Amino acid sequence: MVTIDRRAIPDAATESHWHAADGWPIRRIDWKTDRPKGSILFLPGRGDIYEKYLEALHGFWTKGWNVTASDWRGQGGSGRFSDNPNVGHVDDFATWIADLAWLWKEWAAQTPGPHILIGHSMGGHLVLRALAERAVDPDGVVLSAPMLGIRAGGIPTWLGQAYARLMTRIGDPARAAWKDSEKPGSPASKRHELLTHDKARYDDEPGWWALRPELKMGPASWGWVERAVDSTRRLEKPGALESIESFF
Repeated sequence: MVTIDRRAIPDAATESHWHAADGWPIRRIDWKTDRPKGSILFLPGRGDIYEKYLEALHGFWTKGWNVTASDWRGQGGSGRFSDNPNVGHVDDFATWIADLAWLWKEWAAQTPGPHILIGHSMGGHLVLRALAERAVDPDGVVLSAPMLGIRAGGIPTWLGQAYARLMTRIGDPARAAWKDSEKPGSPASKRHELLTHDKARYDDEPGWWALRPELKMGPASWGWVERAVDSTRRLEKPGALESIESFF
């Protein structure tokens, strides 16, 4: 892996915004090379920022790929759905699927193939949804720890969704579903242990929050939880994931 300053945007990269179908501005970052092997589009996870992945993305570029990474609307440097900027909220995951379809069409038309789609965590889940719904048509896909379900301490999925739906109806659905840690019920001080054994790279995220305070996001909302369970259940339906195999 090429060593770079992980707390600075590489000179070879360009930050900008693309605009969704309704005009919502969404951040992106691009590396371009003169004779590319192809093009990679990287999509991060819930509450995530592409700054965390500069080292890996820059590494793809040094191997001869054009590289693009994008926020999801409502997080990172692309605004918020909630009045509380620390809470990750969304009306429905279909909003993100529509944004991905719009970006994919534009990006694929402007970049050389083969076109590779990489999704991490929630981004991996949304890539699977987009594939199952024929919203994107990549030449190859890489999924990193894709979100395939929501752990609820042994509670059946349908009951967990019913509880989350109840919580959206008895209060503001955009309110936080848990406190600041990555995992409900876990101390915020233990967050890094849930995500990585590499403390130095974990510290890149709060380091970027200090440099760009608008990027920080903490827990998800009850609305996000309910929609996340609904979205994962869609992928569990017979034939949903199986249909992706016939796609390629």
